[in-house]
Amino acid sequence: MRNKRGSGLSINTIILIIIGVLVLGFVIFGFVTGWKIFAGLFRTDNNVEDLVQDCDSACNIYRSQYDYCLRERDLIVDKEKTEGVTCYWLEKKRAVLGFKVCTSGVDCHKANVYEDENIAQSACSGNEKPEPADDGTIMVLIDKAPGTSGSIYKKYKCVVREEE
Repeated sequence: MRNKRGSGLSINTIILIIIGVLVLGFVIFGFVTGWKIFAGLFRTDNNVEDLVQDCDSACNIYRSQYDYCLRERDLIVDKEKTEGVTCYWLEKKRAVLGFKVCTSGVDCHKANVYEDENIAQSACSGNEKPEPADDGTIMVLIDKAPGTSGSIYKKYKCVVREEE
């Protein structure tokens, strides 16, 4: 009779199968529950360089009014997070971090929405008047009142006056 001692699975094969099952389980868990659970492991102290590059691309490459003026991003500086800011807001309020004025023709005032009634008054032409922009108009938000979200902050737009 022949010796049957070497016919089973080797220890190396069993270890590789166990590792493969664990990796497969990790991947399935990540896709089922979402990868945000693991985001804390890779979070950086700031994302200024990434946002400067994103805003520069939105302005100079894509020339996208939506991406530059309206798309909300999260700014992280020294682990302090500011949520819901736009490139336009960063250009006006955080230029010291390297955010530059968009000079490629993207005009954030085309939406005719202003953060203050006085600014709206000065921007409105002779037959227009400022009114609260609470009708679902796309808003360009420069200043947020502390502790408020952009959706409840009062904004103004120019509206053509009706003849009386």
